[in-house]
Amino acid sequence: CEVGEKTNAHKLYEVERQRLKRKAEDPLERPSERKRATQILEEDERKQQEDLSPQEKVIKQQGRWQSQKDRLDVLVRQAQELEALQQFEFSRSVKSFFDDCGQKRTVWGGQWRGGSLGVP
Repeated sequence: CEVGEKTNAHKLYEVERQRLKRKAEDPLERPSERKRATQILEEDERKQQEDLSPQEKVIKQQGRWQSQKDRLDVLVRQAQELEALQQFEFSRSVKSFFDDCGQKRTVWGGQWRGGSLGVP
């Protein structure tokens, strides 16, 4: 193999890996196609792992852990934002409910007494 041929083969390999990654992550793709693409990528990853030295394996695993940690951090932040939004919506609806009760009391001109409204 000449250097140019290796470069072209490597480019084709990378293009194919990118296509498979997109296919595996595309929610519009058929589930069977996504699963097959994921299996191919995992098998390729396993073969690459076998070719790595022990030091390279450690470095690659650390990178994988970091990317998983980054994804987890994003999920935690999204969950916190969602929780804050739900808390805000709940407090707003409670305030709205009590505002409505207050308006009804003033409209009817009565007091809350013995479970009835408007009775002096």
